[in-house]
Amino acid sequence: MKKNHIFLLALLTLIGLLLRVWQLSTLPNILNRDEAALAYNAFLIEKTGRDEFGKKLPLTFESFGDYKLPGYVYTLSLVFKALPANDFYVRLPSAVAGTLLIPVVFLLSKRLNLSSNKSLILSLVIAVNPIFWFYSRIAFEANVALTFFVLALTFFLSEKPTFKNDLLGIFFTIIAILFYNTPLLLLPFFTLAIIVKRDIGKPKKWLPLAVGLGIIFIVFYLQLSDLTARKKGITWFNDETTWDESVKYYNQFSGLSQKIFGNKFVFYGEKIATALSKSLRPQFLVTTGGSHPWHTLPGWGHLYWPTYVFGIIGILFLIKNIRHTNYSSNLLLILFSLIPSVITVDSPHATRSLIFFVLFSLGSVLVLEKLPAKTGKVITYAFVASQIIFATIYGYHYFFLFPKNQPPSLMSGFPKVINEIEAKAQSNNGKVAIVDESGYQYILTAWYLKLEPDYFFNTVIKQLPNKIGFKYGQQVGRYHFIAKNTDRDSTETVLLEWKDNLWQIH
Repeated sequence: MKKNHIFLLALLTLIGLLLRVWQLSTLPNILNRDEAALAYNAFLIEKTGRDEFGKKLPLTFESFGDYKLPGYVYTLSLVFKALPANDFYVRLPSAVAGTLLIPVVFLLSKRLNLSSNKSLILSLVIAVNPIFWFYSRIAFEANVALTFFVLALTFFLSEKPTFKNDLLGIFFTIIAILFYNTPLLLLPFFTLAIIVKRDIGKPKKWLPLAVGLGIIFIVFYLQLSDLTARKKGITWFNDETTWDESVKYYNQFSGLSQKIFGNKFVFYGEKIATALSKSLRPQFLVTTGGSHPWHTLPGWGHLYWPTYVFGIIGILFLIKNIRHTNYSSNLLLILFSLIPSVITVDSPHATRSLIFFVLFSLGSVLVLEKLPAKTGKVITYAFVASQIIFATIYGYHYFFLFPKNQPPSLMSGFPKVINEIEAKAQSNNGKVAIVDESGYQYILTAWYLKLEPDYFFNTVIKQLPNKIGFKYGQQVGRYHFIAKNTDRDSTETVLLEWKDNLWQIH
């Protein structure tokens, strides 16, 4: 590797780091509920070794009933042993992982025989495209898992596989699984793609690895049974509404046509095909993003137009050359990477598609590698310039406009107002009611007040699980969380509610 390539990769990594850590504690300006759950459970683990339910060093964290994996919580608990427990350090592991992804994809593309120049362009894409930039500034477990999983693929997809590389790949796969569930779900499918790349007709090249990955899948699937059961509930196949739709669909047909066209394979196949189509459309990938306000900047999608256009061309190129082993395995990886998103009812879903965004970006750069020399040079320069221009515009929107237009669902200003209320309530032992229709505000209260573990354990009250198994907070210390302001108890001297996009105290 030439010195100028090392310098450029280091420069891209440094730029990526600055984009990910500048104003990290204030953009977004408050932790979302999942970040707060990770943070406060890590706070409790660091001090007592127990989670919010009092469980000793659990393998999964029950949290709201969504059963979070242990990687991010235990990482944070180690961070809190040495550094302050604040929002900046809660998000730092995600920011660091997002930064390390920049050189990791360079290594991946080199393993796939892209030139150093094109590998650097891929690193640029990862450094500045919205999905990687935005996700790295929020404590997303999936973002950390992404870097480890891509690193695992880097070892698995080596042109000359070795036992050492396979062991390293397995090691990083295990770490990825401990952070987020998507790598576990993708493992059987990606194993198939790896087998295709290594030549399905030569078992000696892939059988030991396939057996190892199969064992990992079975062990973690069984060990994480609570989580896997919970995740089944958000798929098309276990959703009650979708089940009712399938019955109505079946009853539209009669006789032989009912068996041929009205069966569940056709019904769910159509659902998945529609979700796949939506996942590849520019509306999701470029212009608006998904429906979740925590997944993208308002008015932006997940990729820039040049990345999208060349990515689609890349997929078409892979389809055209599907008989080539390397291209067919790459195509399988891209298509398989969308499985976690397209089988869920809220698809398309960015968090479950992170590995897809990496592989799709890889496809966009692959096209540049295959262009004729003369025109290819001009198009490549134009592609790089467009990435820089789009990134400059996005940066302006993120750092200068976004602070004034943060998602209302974050309920900005809560840390300041809850600490002011706590300071006053301590002097008169007052009780406080907080209007909280969602049921998650208890964890933000505990985090931003840094409630001591004994006090939290002795006063926290959870509601009974709802029909999908979620548990919401009802009481923590002096704070009572109510569905509407009329539920306020007569002894509660302060009422706090989110109204007209502001926290109001009554």
